[in-house]
Amino acid sequence: MEVISEPFQKVVIDLVGPLPTTKKGNSYILTLIDTATRYPEAIGIPNCTSETIANVLFEIFSRLGIPKQVLSDNARQLISESMQETYRLLGISQRLSAPHHPISHGAIERWNQTLQKILVKLSEDSEHEWDEMLPAALFAVRHMPNAATKYPPIERMLGRKVRGPIEVIADLCNNVTVDEDLIQAYTYADKLKRSYVKQT
Repeated sequence: MEVISEPFQKVVIDLVGPLPTTKKGNSYILTLIDTATRYPEAIGIPNCTSETIANVLFEIFSRLGIPKQVLSDNARQLISESMQETYRLLGISQRLSAPHHPISHGAIERWNQTLQKILVKLSEDSEHEWDEMLPAALFAVRHMPNAATKYPPIERMLGRKVRGPIEVIADLCNNVTVDEDLIQAYTYADKLKRSYVKQT
């Protein structure tokens, strides 16, 4: 089995949807996971055209760097000529997961399943606002230790300790009297943690 230790050297991408169209007009999610750190991305998109996918990937790459390799399944939007040209221009090697060997695509499939379960929980009051819950879902998963690496993905990606919701609450407890704002902050962080833990 290939071992990737350098962050964002190899990523896996996939599409989730169609989902209920949100107020912002999004019906799909482009998902991405870094194979070394298990750092996830998930961005709501209105359609799954190659142009839309390329634009979203460029936005992600502008923040995290350009990977050497992108792995995906054989969905036509992900292997179109325009996507191949995008990868060529960015110096990215495109690899396809074997149709009868899903283990090579396992990390992204697990991320997709976890994400959808968290979104169902967080947006149970309004299924048409799931895209507004993506930052909360990402926040929770990035800050929780990953089962495979034993570390929070965000710490593996950035190479340092990161101040998350638990640290914020601890600081508040050490510096202020417990009040309604603190209770709300704790409740929110606890809800994120419970939603994530139930799905893993």
